[in-house]
Amino acid sequence: MAVGGLVVLGGCTAVVLNLGDGARVAAVASSPAAATLPDLRGKSLEHARVKAEAGGWDLESDSLAGGDTCPDSDACFVYRVKPGVGELVQPGGKVEVRYVTKSERAWYRKHTRMPKVVGWTEERARKSFAPVAGAVTSESEESAGVPTGQVIGQSPKAGKPLKVGQAVKLTVSRGPSDTGAGDPDVDVDNHDGESKFCSRRKWC
Repeated sequence: MAVGGLVVLGGCTAVVLNLGDGARVAAVASSPAAATLPDLRGKSLEHARVKAEAGGWDLESDSLAGGDTCPDSDACFVYRVKPGVGELVQPGGKVEVRYVTKSERAWYRKHTRMPKVVGWTEERARKSFAPVAGAVTSESEESAGVPTGQVIGQSPKAGKPLKVGQAVKLTVSRGPSDTGAGDPDVDVDNHDGESKFCSRRKWC
């Protein structure tokens, strides 16, 4: 009569059958092993999905603007990965990626350094950053002597390297304190107290 048993060695499970007279048969089943996370930055979202499937990982993707809205996974490109590149990820482990669309990547390739926008109108700045609007926030400040709706501050500073997906913050003048009748933002009549940037962005 064969007598069986289980032995676990180095992450592998062996089924051992004792057939008597010292004869034994072992069938070894390998458990999935952790794998090193490759560098997915610059790769297409489809490539990332294929790698995640091969590693048995749970891939979570998010766009620059927030939400998984890629119209074509071959035309969206990863710019951020978590965990870090080279880290071990167990099967079933979570891998998070953020990506840009083809048009967003084209904008960043054209603007490798932060443009000088101080002095621009808010409308001009809005149009310039429209392709990467998901990375841009704005706020307004009182500024005596500077017309309402003019950009008076920016981060990063003009000329600084601009990485893909990097947050951009603009400060817009709302004029001197007595011109807004206490309302804290510009274009209050048309945008319910919000600036043009804020009026169509979820962060405001």
